[in-house]
Amino acid sequence: MEDKDKNRVRVQVVEESAENKSKEEKHDEHHEDHDDKSENEEHHEHQEHENQKDEVDNNDDEEKKDSLKKSSYDYENQNKIPFWILFFSFLIGLVLGAGLIGGIFYYRSKVGKLAINVTTETPSPQVTTESSPTPQSEENIDLSKYSVQILNGSGIAGEAGRVEKLLNTAGFTNTKTGNAQSYDFQETEVAVKKGDPDILFNNVEKALSSYKITKIDPLNESSSFDIIITVGKSKS
Repeated sequence: MEDKDKNRVRVQVVEESAENKSKEEKHDEHHEDHDDKSENEEHHEHQEHENQKDEVDNNDDEEKKDSLKKSSYDYENQNKIPFWILFFSFLIGLVLGAGLIGGIFYYRSKVGKLAINVTTETPSPQVTTESSPTPQSEENIDLSKYSVQILNGSGIAGEAGRVEKLLNTAGFTNTKTGNAQSYDFQETEVAVKKGDPDILFNNVEKALSSYKITKIDPLNESSSFDIIITVGKSKS
């Protein structure tokens, strides 16, 4: 009798244990189903959030593109000159150009007519001839009437006398010799009185061809000699 009771108790314990285990398994399955459901919901929410974010980004990109297109269109419209303005500008330029060309031709035609119609009389210039004195040639001039002073500036004794002889041979017979204030003259200097013909110097230069001759400033009209010659050391 006791063994039956023990067996009954054991069976009851086993049944309770199995029942509890079944409940635990059901609870675990329910818990796992709940966790899976939660994970699926979280994944679904995350996916929706990503989709919303992508949609917002796409909308932003579309708005930016629309804004750029609108800005480009506005810029083109602002810089684009209306056709009627260009047309009227062309007409105005054409009218002004035609008027300018017509004015030029009109002015030239008027000036040409005036040049043909207007005649001016200019008096013919009268040619007046003035008689100029006939220059004396070297052959016709009388050298004897011109007084000549010969000064020795070379420091060489008798040099003034040698020059005097050459001048006398050439026709200068009215001569007088003397010494210069210094004896350092290198070239022979010739001074002719102001107002006397220049041909006198040519005759002196020709007569003293063996000397280096230099023409200096003319003598004053109050000079007592027509020609003053200072003999130098240098000879040609």
